[in-house]
Amino acid sequence: IALLADQNATAEQKEARVAEMDRVLAYATHGHSGLSEKVAKAPDTGTGSAVEFLDAVETLKGTEWPQEAAELIRKHGLAREHVPTQLLNSREVWAALFPAMGLTALLRNLPKLSNVGLLEDAKGDEMKAVKKRFSDEDAIRKARVHPFSVLLAHQTYKNGRGEKGKQTWEPIPALVKALDGAVYKAFHNVESTGKRYLVALDVSGSMCSAVMGSPMI
Repeated sequence: IALLADQNATAEQKEARVAEMDRVLAYATHGHSGLSEKVAKAPDTGTGSAVEFLDAVETLKGTEWPQEAAELIRKHGLAREHVPTQLLNSREVWAALFPAMGLTALLRNLPKLSNVGLLEDAKGDEMKAVKKRFSDEDAIRKARVHPFSVLLAHQTYKNGRGEKGKQTWEPIPALVKALDGAVYKAFHNVESTGKRYLVALDVSGSMCSAVMGSPMI
């Protein structure tokens, strides 16, 4: 849309952009078959980055080879949600996803990264990157991660098993320590209400129960 409104854009650029938008809408409404039909009708207008991305998504859906999946992920910036379930146990696939993973996604997928062995090398690049990100207060602030989310990730990872499912992993002490530090750094993301509160402690037997909705805590 910005290109269409750009007075400096050439007629050819605008025409190509319109064709690309038309193809994306065809994909959204009719799937990959609709996209292919649009491309076949006007092959001279090129494909465009968005169409190439959608083609990569469809190719990834159909592949059974981790190496091919990893190559598609790196080349087109595909995310975990694009990856077929049968490939989510591949270390090679997770190694491709790792560099572009946001902090929230990293917290959520840390058990899986350990489970597939991506973090088993204490001196490996992935391990160094994870520890660096969890110690980077500025990055944690920019990601606006809530301290409770980090605490939940910390407790889950430390326990070596998830609340649901059968996935288990061997907790890495260095990561447990890094997560512990990240919990406190994330408190800077909590904005003060400017109000005063009375904190009353309930020491009855029911307080020995787990936090409602978060059994790990």
